Amino acid sequence: MQNEIHSEEYLIHVHMPNKSFKAVRFNVKETVFHVIRRTVEDLGTDGRTPSIQRYACRMLNMITKEVIWLARSTSMQKVLSHILTPGCSNVDCPNNQSELDEVLLEHGRRITDNRVWRVELRVRYVPNNIQELFEEDKATCFYYFNQVKDDFIQANVTSIDTEVAVQLCCLGYSLFFSYHYNYITSCLASH
Repeated sequence: MQNEIHSEEYLIHVHMPNKSFKAVRFNVKETVFHVIRRTVEDLGTDGRTPSIQRYACRMLNMITKEVIWLARSTSMQKVLSHILTPGCSNVDCPNNQSELDEVLLEHGRRITDNRVWRVELRVRYVPNNIQELFEEDKATCFYYFNQVKDDFIQANVTSIDTEVAVQLCCLGYSLFFSYHYNYITSCLASH
């Protein structure tokens, strides 16, 4: 019976910087990389998939604001046990497995946010030049823009380079006005 429980698919909410989340299905035998890949694949624009190598997942404790970066090779079994048994801040906590067996029986296949730990998708690997990122991967650049903007709003300014933030804001304004200019031009051309 225990093996049947652990081989089922589960659902995890992967939070984005724009206050949304994506529900991602996973199996406990998979790794964090599988969740990153499934999440990032849907971010692409113009039929292009963003560069998965630039993204990482972290867990944020909503009470203490502690952050745990998840290695891509971390098993989803460990992540699941950590989310469902929030008492230990170490992902490899030995107490998590025994508590997890009981929790899985109660929760079944579906994971809901426990309001203590949440998984976030973040752009973690950026080139030194934002223009390079924009030219290589627009979807990741926009995602990074939203991430930096959200970090500023959340007053997490210690982790943000001010020069990068200014460049991203300028890029955001440029994109905003470019989009509206193109939209208005196309409307006028069709009439």
